[in-house]
Amino acid sequence: LGRWGSPFLDPINFGALALLLGMLSLLSVDWRRRDPPPVRLLKIAGFASGLAASVPTGARGPWLAALIVIAVLALTTLRDRPPAVRIAVWASLAAALLAAFATVDALRGRFDLMAADLGSFFWGGERDTSPGVRLQIWQAALMALAEQPLLGLGGGGFAARVDGYLASGAL
Repeated sequence: LGRWGSPFLDPINFGALALLLGMLSLLSVDWRRRDPPPVRLLKIAGFASGLAASVPTGARGPWLAALIVIAVLALTTLRDRPPAVRIAVWASLAAALLAAFATVDALRGRFDLMAADLGSFFWGGERDTSPGVRLQIWQAALMALAEQPLLGLGGGGFAARVDGYLASGAL
């Protein structure tokens, strides 16, 4: 309730696709001014629309992925730039993120909930929170990788091992 979605997409997938389309729109901008100004403006508006549509969904995973994509892009595209330019870009990105967390209640609220859930998982003994279940699945996947590092267990193999992971407390 209160989270954006669509009749055919749940809020998590809707938020992920909206953010993806916004990021792709921003990545398509030709900053060397080969795009006419109206086209650049339209692409920047597409980015802003993707952000605006993603926030009300409450999806957190796409935002974490977007942060990683932004960091990788900044590292790869800025390596030949002077240190002052790199510092300015990183400071601008940090300021934009801080401004988003300070002003967008939906974004801050969802990340506060995630922080509380992770605190419960690591220090409160409550493992069955939304991020806690994901962490348990990742732990079981790492255990499965250790058992069969080259070929993996396969879908049926993992399903057959779930009871053992439950008994060991991994899940």
